[in-house]
Parts: sequence; C-alpha cells; structure tokens
Amino acid sequence: CIKYELFNEKLFKEFNILTSDGIQKRFFTAVGKRKVGVLIEEFLLIDKEEVHELCPKMTFKKVIPDNTNVIHGKTRVIQESSTQSKVKETKVNKTKEERKESGVNVHRFYQENFGMETPFITEDLEHWINDLTEEVVLLALKKAVEKNAQYSYSKAIMKNWASKGIKTAEAAIAESLSKSKQKSWQGSTKSESLPEWAKEKNDDKDEKLSPEEEAAFKEKLRKIRESKGV
Repeated sequence: CIKYELFNEKLFKEFNILTSDGIQKRFFTAVGKRKVGVLIEEFLLIDKEEVHELCPKMTFKKVIPDNTNVIHGKTRVIQESSTQSKVKETKVNKTKEERKESGVNVHRFYQENFGMETPFITEDLEHWINDLTEEVVLLALKKAVEKNAQYSYSKAIMKNWASKGIKTAEAAIAESLSKSKQKSWQGSTKSESLPEWAKEKNDDKDEKLSPEEEAAFKEKLRKIRESKGV
C-alpha cells in the first residue's frame, strides 16, 4: 500500500503511522464540528485551515524530533473573548510554565521508555495529567518501568489513585508504602506449613492389629497409665 502511495511513506517511516490525506479528510468530514480533541501537527497531511473549517473544536500540538518533546499549541482553534476564558487561559499558561520549570516531562519519559507516542496516547496522557497532575502521572509510568510492564499497568495505577482522590506525588508514595506494608503484614500472618512428618500419609491406618500386637499395645498403654497415676 505504501509502494502504491495508498498510505503516506514519510509518516510510516518516521512515526510508524499508516494514514493518507484522503483518510484524514474523510475522518474530519465525518466527525465534523462535534469532535473535540488534540492533533499532532506533524501527523497532518492536510492544511490546518481546512481542519479548522471541518473541526473547529480541535486543538494542535507540535512534536520536535530533536528531543521528542511535545509543545503545546499556544493558539486555540476557537477564540474565546470572555473574561472567564482569559482567566482560564492564564491558569493554563501558568501550569505549563510550572511544568517546564520543574523539568518534569511525561511525554518525553513515555517515548524514552515505551516507544513512539501515538495521537491516542498523547490525548490519554493529557487527560491523566489534567486529572492527577504531571508529577503523579510520571510516578505511575516509572512504576510500570520498574515492573517491566506496559503502559496499561501505569493506567491501572492512575485509575486507583484517581478513585482515592490522590493528587500529589507525596500522597501517591504514601499510599504505595501503606499498601506494601499491608502485603508484608498479611504474608507474616499466614499459617505455618505442617512439618514433613505430619504430611506423611499413614499407609497402615486401615490395617488391623494381630491379637499378639493388640495385647502388646494394651500392655504398654497400661504401664503408661500406671506411671502417670491414671
């Protein structure tokens, strides 16, 4: 398909993506104005202006190949002029600056440890960053790497933290330590296994004693009782 130009060769070689300008145009035409999402500019094969006309609620991000950073688009597709929108934009910009100054970058960490980021993964990570903060998301990704697990493992961790209202790395670490101690305590309270002699089966339990053996057993039992005063 790439050879006959049904898919774009450049995007496949650089990002391992199968797409074409026709596919993208049909997609944006189909979803129309109701679609809200994030687009990676380098993945687009049609003009941004055309995307604006078909899907005005889309926002854009740009990937820089040199450091695989994701740069957030500064201009939203829909220009909001209300005071509330301006306040919200100020808060967003402040958050971005704080994330930049802290040196924490979830997208870079993902691409260095899990592979190339697809548009779906980019949008999913942004969802978790907005819900939990980037520091907490990064911590969940690191836990997945420590376990040599996939991205889905970190998502399970983030879902658990979100359900418990955890919003800071300190709270996430405290919860993990508490869970680890609980597992350790449960392991220490397990019943000890039976000794080997108790596990051995008594193969002669169904065999009857001979009259001589029964008489000898009774004699021993009598002597034991006499010695104990029974």
